[in-house]
Amino acid sequence: MIRTRIAVIALGLAMTSNVTAATLHATVPYVTAAPGATVDVPITVVPGAVGQSIVGIQLRLDLGAAVVQSSSFVNGSGWLWNWGAPAQNANSGFAAAAAAGVAPVTASSFTIATVRVVVRADAVLGTDLPLVLSTLILNEGNPSTTVTNGVLRVRNTAVDAPLSARERFELAAPAPNPARGSTTLAFTLPREVSEAQLEVLSIDGRRVRVLERGRLAAGTHARRWDLLDEYGHEVAAGLYLVRFRADGETRIRRLAVTR
Repeated sequence: MIRTRIAVIALGLAMTSNVTAATLHATVPYVTAAPGATVDVPITVVPGAVGQSIVGIQLRLDLGAAVVQSSSFVNGSGWLWNWGAPAQNANSGFAAAAAAGVAPVTASSFTIATVRVVVRADAVLGTDLPLVLSTLILNEGNPSTTVTNGVLRVRNTAVDAPLSARERFELAAPAPNPARGSTTLAFTLPREVSEAQLEVLSIDGRRVRVLERGRLAAGTHARRWDLLDEYGHEVAAGLYLVRFRADGETRIRRLAVTR
């Protein structure tokens, strides 16, 4: 494990943007691989605000020695390489990395890094190994981060198909996006949940409107947002976050409103 924290102040690095840092959401995907195969796991993020600067990143993806033979970072595979090769420590149990520099966020989503995993030849078919991003620290904690973890499915890929949309917890891209009069927000649940919530947030994380709250059946659902806030007022043009949460899972999409 990388034990040395990146001391941003000690390195003489400072935020160069006047944009208030907002919550950043990271996603680890569901991937499928056969015993003895190699699979790439990209770690992607949706920043809370385009224009803020990132001056340091620490991350750790927890794996499992019972399924994973080895892991490594794909060279040049993401944001961590903005400042040259990061400090790395990767093995069968985890993949950790850290880097520091100054770089502004210029995209609505991007990959931080890609971890290459070699599955053990004796891994048991049917195993679902959680891929847990146990550490993700940016700028020594500002912006704050939320994470959706993934799964490595050990399957005979020549026979078993990848997860279908109905088997995954998903929030589809808003349609249309950008939105002018209204937009449709669709999401998929692989099972019935006792408590689900679909809401729209401002780019700095303030709640604008709750569109769904309560028990929901498995399947695909859709809700229309008329671009009004909780009080029936038209929202201003700009960027918003659509957040869907259920059974400990979180999905976030960005939405632009035009007037």
